[in-house]
Amino acid sequence: MSRTRLALRRSTLVLAVLLLTSGAMKLRAEEFTRPPAGVTIDETREVPLKAVVPSPCIAVSFTHGPMPALPFIAATVFLTKPEPAQVMPLSPGATETERLAWIKTGRSQELLALLPSSPDETGCFNIASDKLSVEVEFYVMDALERGTAVVKNTKTGEFVPHIYVRYFGMRGGELVGSGDISVHLPGKTGPLLISSWWES
Repeated sequence: MSRTRLALRRSTLVLAVLLLTSGAMKLRAEEFTRPPAGVTIDETREVPLKAVVPSPCIAVSFTHGPMPALPFIAATVFLTKPEPAQVMPLSPGATETERLAWIKTGRSQELLALLPSSPDETGCFNIASDKLSVEVEFYVMDALERGTAVVKNTKTGEFVPHIYVRYFGMRGGELVGSGDISVHLPGKTGPLLISSWWES
């Protein structure tokens, strides 16, 4: 692991427990855009969530966090079940919009391939978070960032009204640096999910 990456992880470990609700920027789904990548940054956003489980849905169970040293709240993330792609394009297209749509479609199809053959009695297809590939984790992260996912606290059985999404990056030189995105539930808890954001 690079020195910058190690420093990044240590910072997430130390500062995650100091996450203050008053310091988070509130964001609506229609306003979503990430901060600039490739720079030193530490920005936390409060993302409001709905409390209505979509139908049909995918239920991703998080029973342990990516950083065991920090307190963790088990939770279930509910996603709208994507439609199967009729034909997956062989190339991402010519524009950035086409490229991003191609990536998202590929990730959604990979998620569908992980699901059981039939839903449970509530109409949800259940999957454990440790079964997710990196690409599917990106798909889940995108839904959380945009506020289109629904999150339920496993212990209390209550829906989470909002989450905190933290964008943390360290730039140490022209070709040295990295950044991560982490999702936190309300309270001083460790991250529910961490995804690599950028690296140089």
